[in-house]
Amino acid sequence: DVDAITLSMARLGRNDLFVQTAAYAILLAITVNTIAKAVLAWIIGGRSLGRVMLFAATATLAAGLIGLQLAAGWGMAGWFR
Repeated sequence: DVDAITLSMARLGRNDLFVQTAAYAILLAITVNTIAKAVLAWIIGGRSLGRVMLFAATATLAAGLIGLQLAAGWGMAGWFR
């Protein structure tokens, strides 16, 4: 679902774009995709499935954001340039 944006940002990250900016763009695409799927699960599967999906999506996105912040804080973004 987010393969195209991931590949595009990876290519741009090598040449024209800062790696951290590309990583944030990928995280944003993943966030929007995950929220859309959680809403669909809520609508189609009902409230109980929606709550489970919302919890799982929130935990996953929080872990991704924390990992990205740790990588940026440790200067790992500079390793890929």
